[in-house]
Amino acid sequence: MNWSRHNTGRAGSFKSVIDYASKDEKIGHVEFLNLAANKPSQAAKEMQATADAARSIQMRERQVEGKRTSHSGGAAKSPVYHLAFSWHPDDRPTRQHMIEQVQEALKRLNLQDHQAAIFHHVDRPHPHAHVVVNLIHPDTGKAATVVGNDKRLNQWAHEYEAKRQIRSPKRAAKMEPNRNREADEIKKAFAKKEERINQRHEQAGEQRRKQRDDLWDKYQDKKAAIRETYDSEMARVWGRNKDQPRPELRPKHGWGLPKKPEWMDLAKAVRGDIANPRVLFAAFPAERKQAPAPAPAPSLTPSFHPTPNGTIQQGNRKQQTAYHRAVRDEAIAVASAEFKKASADMKKEHAKEADAEKAEVRAFRKERGKAWAAWRQTHGLKEDPKFKTVDISPADLKAEQAKNAARGCARDAFNAKPDASVAFQRSAAIDDKPMTAKAPGGFERSAPIADEPVVDKPTDTRRSMYRVDISPYEAQRQFGEFIRETMVLRGPPIMDGEWHNIPLKGQRSGRSGGYRGFADGYITGQVRNNKTDQTVDWNPKGDHVPLSPAGAAKLEALAQERRRATAEKLKTQQDKAAQTAKRVVENARPADPNHPYLVRKGIQPHGILQKGSTLIVPMQNLKGEVRAFQRIYEDGSKKYQWQAERDGLFFVMGKKNDGPVRVVEGFATGASVREATGDQVAVAFDKSNLKHVARAIREKTDREIIINGDNDVHLEHKPVGNVGRKAAEEIAREINAAVRLPPKGDWNDYHKTNGIEALRGVLSEPIDRGPVIGHNL
Repeated sequence: MNWSRHNTGRAGSFKSVIDYASKDEKIGHVEFLNLAANKPSQAAKEMQATADAARSIQMRERQVEGKRTSHSGGAAKSPVYHLAFSWHPDDRPTRQHMIEQVQEALKRLNLQDHQAAIFHHVDRPHPHAHVVVNLIHPDTGKAATVVGNDKRLNQWAHEYEAKRQIRSPKRAAKMEPNRNREADEIKKAFAKKEERINQRHEQAGEQRRKQRDDLWDKYQDKKAAIRETYDSEMARVWGRNKDQPRPELRPKHGWGLPKKPEWMDLAKAVRGDIANPRVLFAAFPAERKQAPAPAPAPSLTPSFHPTPNGTIQQGNRKQQTAYHRAVRDEAIAVASAEFKKASADMKKEHAKEADAEKAEVRAFRKERGKAWAAWRQTHGLKEDPKFKTVDISPADLKAEQAKNAARGCARDAFNAKPDASVAFQRSAAIDDKPMTAKAPGGFERSAPIADEPVVDKPTDTRRSMYRVDISPYEAQRQFGEFIRETMVLRGPPIMDGEWHNIPLKGQRSGRSGGYRGFADGYITGQVRNNKTDQTVDWNPKGDHVPLSPAGAAKLEALAQERRRATAEKLKTQQDKAAQTAKRVVENARPADPNHPYLVRKGIQPHGILQKGSTLIVPMQNLKGEVRAFQRIYEDGSKKYQWQAERDGLFFVMGKKNDGPVRVVEGFATGASVREATGDQVAVAFDKSNLKHVARAIREKTDREIIINGDNDVHLEHKPVGNVGRKAAEEIAREINAAVRLPPKGDWNDYHKTNGIEALRGVLSEPIDRGPVIGHNL
């Protein structure tokens, strides 16, 4: 038995459909359901009348139910619903059987109470029936929906044939369990559940961040209130606010005495301004002693013994100020201890919540794995090794982690919270060590330093054997916490594989630090100190799930594709920036020697250009191609071209000669060195590019190279240290170059302070090279 899909549908005219179905040469017998008519023409009129009266029927029903009638719906535009059912010629169904099956089908479609006309046709070898149904319910006036009727009819026909052991091969195959459809249903169900879990975890993480921010704000507000209280008290002691200037001394009176009230009044009496001068010596002091003293203002200051003349002297004020400062510092220390305790308690609570979220994620993945396992078992499929479900117990997980640690697998270089001194500082003891092996912090050393943690890189390819079972949200959260240890990050980190600049803690510049994270393939990230050009890797914490060779190859392919796409994007940006730089350099004019920056630095242009009031310094590679440029403004601020390459680019002053090649950081330093020595000078523009330029020059020539770097003595007391000196000495050891540093600052500072002749004398002195390592001249 079949129902005809192409003959099933809706129409707008009962008369047209019933006239087609009731032709004399086709019709065998007719049956009417829920109709008073006994002829097809009368049935068409009755159905049409019911459809036309749909709105009135709805209003009547709403009145009976006591509802408003102004918003009742109207009649359906296509109230006619046509169906066709057919049987195999060998089945030979009876009239009663056909009527019963049509009624059963209408019941399956929830149309058993609707008006219907059944027409049995005999014009074909196989028996079949046409059914015309009125979609408007005769009692409620509401139109029935036909959405999903195809699926219901298929199921009804399949059950009909299965019950009578009649098999339609196409329908049987269609109604059997479909593994692709079931797989899609499993994906959709668990995707929605995973989305809800991620949203809930994200909201919880945002709430935790808000709690941490609120606790910090309350602590800062409490400190500010303490300072305001005791600072105002100290200001009262001195009679002025600490930020106000010291009051000037009062001018002297005519005969050298200070302008005190008694002497001022005495002067008035001598001039005749006061009628009775005796009040100055008798009455006025007596009345002043009898007058009640004003009530003292409430004070936090303990009672100090005044001096004999009743005034507070300088030493006494200092004593009171020291007392207030000590009390203030003690109150701040108490507030700080309370904040640390509350912060520690909050971290413990947040850690419990994070562990609960991880447990929920693990339970979700276990449930999803069981669903897929049942699906595979139902359809007789084997589990793909690269998607194998791994359920590791806590004891097995600890044993596996201990085994990995013993084999030198550094799964996480920052299990403990990193300190800024570890991430971005260089130990002073490094300078005393022979520099041979590369260490994680970016420096070279032969052995670990006792006071500095060193994490060895794995000797085998551990990334091809394990993956971290962690959700993208959890990876983003962990990476954000790692970044916030040394930098100021607002909001979650963007893990798109691109570098994002943010400020370091304690730095004003928003480009002093940076980070980039990868969420596809291997989940990893990096943070970078742009001031020292040091980079630290980050790896997520989580359960390490073993990977098959195929799974590892797939992840490695994703990582390679990611690196290739990133390199292509970077090259496209740099090529576009190079075209812009070439156009800017061609349209710029030679720099004016009277430019305010050049005059202030006391140097000549040396071939740089100018556009408007901005100096343009071209940046070229070893081939002589201009790939970028640097802007120098009148106030001395500098800016690199956006999205242009920088590593290995330099600006050359002077032509090739028999003298050495001097490599400097900035343009002003290079100009001073060039004017003092006459040697060829290469400007590297900054400390991080100094090594790239020096290496490129060493690869091209065997001439002597002198690094005239900067001596940043003002940074020696800070965590970063003397980065200018370190950068110069490091590259000098690598390429066997000499180093000449000024006493402090750069060589342009020495030029402005001591003059060009003194600079020439210092730079012309012979250099004690000492032992050399690496390339020999």
